[in-house]
Amino acid sequence: MHLHPFERLCNRQQPVVVPDAASQRALSTMLDLDARQRGEPAWRAPAVLAWSNALERAVEAAVIAGHAPEGVEFILSADQELALWSRIIGADGALDLTAPEQVAPLARAAWRSRQLWQLPAPQGQPYAPADQQAYARWEQAYRAELSALGAVDVAALLNLAADSTLPPDAHVHGFLSAAPRLAAWLERIEAASPAVWGAPARFEGHAFPDREQELYAALVWAQQASAASPAARVVIAIDQPMRQRALLARAARDVFGTDDGCYLGVAEPLSRDPLFHGLLLILDQEPVMRWDAWSALLRHPALAGADEEAAARACVDAALRRTERHDWPLPYVLERLDADGRCPILAGVLRALGLI
Repeated sequence: MHLHPFERLCNRQQPVVVPDAASQRALSTMLDLDARQRGEPAWRAPAVLAWSNALERAVEAAVIAGHAPEGVEFILSADQELALWSRIIGADGALDLTAPEQVAPLARAAWRSRQLWQLPAPQGQPYAPADQQAYARWEQAYRAELSALGAVDVAALLNLAADSTLPPDAHVHGFLSAAPRLAAWLERIEAASPAVWGAPARFEGHAFPDREQELYAALVWAQQASAASPAARVVIAIDQPMRQRALLARAARDVFGTDDGCYLGVAEPLSRDPLFHGLLLILDQEPVMRWDAWSALLRHPALAGADEEAAARACVDAALRRTERHDWPLPYVLERLDADGRCPILAGVLRALGLI
């Protein structure tokens, strides 16, 4: 695990190695925003590189310095990898694939996973599944093509890169569970530049198997921090709080014993509350209402008589849907209710509300 305080990542002298392009864009944006908030008229943010880009840059520097890994003449780009996989898959005579370019990303992902996790090579036994036999043929052809071209891709490059190809100093950030081969390379980066890190981090990172255990651990920590400093205010920030609101409320009750022990900064919209949703349907009524609005209003559980007339109201709703109209005027719906005769309470409610 590699996590470091944000202010340490702002060091302009060392690049920052992150897991992927999404992390690269996010961190670059935050570094720019931080510089703007500090009021700097101009700034040079540290280089933020995905691990594959950092590895390519390190090997290219080693090639220029004259001590490149043996057998490496050039490194395939991502597009070149896909093109090579597509050509190999399309040339497989045992299969009749109409779109090999759609299978190429899957084959490349399997190859990268096998390299990064150091998995055994597929043997292609005669009784193996057809997809395993196909991939074994493709990988064999891919290896032959790489050898003929004198090329190497990023995944295989990890197995060839020597210690001398490592960047002299860099921050490694955001790798919570890196593949074993990648993790070993990242550890060598840190060991190669101990002076970069300086003082120990002011926080301790943890990884949890799921969101629930992580949330409970955070709330227990907050409870202990509040007990140690009653006047302190503890804030726990999470992503997508709306989707986790039920889990948040339950975890808070379990840890604090009551909902009064914490404040949830986000609440369910009133429009999702059944009662308020019904009120909004009434307030938003128009001379001609859509079928979905009428359906929700007729079957609303908060209207008077909903329990007694539940089945009859559902039948009226189904009959209205069978008319295959997109919307209905209000008098027409009331006429259907009066003609049906099984929903007198609902008809009275509509008249009392002034909808008709």
